[in-house]
Amino acid sequence: MGFEEVSTKNITKENYKNLEGTYSNTPILYKTKFSGIPYPYADTLTLFSILSGEPNSSFKPDNPTDSVAIKLLSKNKILITLINEKEDIVNLTLRGRIKNGHFYSRTKGFVVPFIPILFGYRFERFRIGLIKNNNLSVDFRLNHWAFALIAGTSEKGNCSAIYEKE
Repeated sequence: MGFEEVSTKNITKENYKNLEGTYSNTPILYKTKFSGIPYPYADTLTLFSILSGEPNSSFKPDNPTDSVAIKLLSKNKILITLINEKEDIVNLTLRGRIKNGHFYSRTKGFVVPFIPILFGYRFERFRIGLIKNNNLSVDFRLNHWAFALIAGTSEKGNCSAIYEKE
């Protein structure tokens, strides 16, 4: 999905530390595209909720002044910290890899294999990169499908957002 009109900086294994910084938790620009049942958190996806994989988490702040600090521990591991008025609230370590000029998270997912009574899966993945003015570009992808006896549900979609560096 992404923003075609926004030019990005290429992240490599040599300059990956350029992603480090503190960013606003609410996007300055975003667009979403979800099909199936409307994704209930599409309009409220904060930077922390996307990176943590917890869109309905109790960590999700209501305070627009919250920010997220990103520190790269290695080229395959990042530490994200939710900050509220200069106080650390939550720290999470995430794994991923640098590919095609972005940091890609590992795919988070699960499968429920009780065919024919219950079957379903859910997969999520994000990538982060920098744009020319050092703001953060985040692309989030979701694919979900479930079926139980005679009823089912599915969601599929993308969210792209830009977060301002503080």
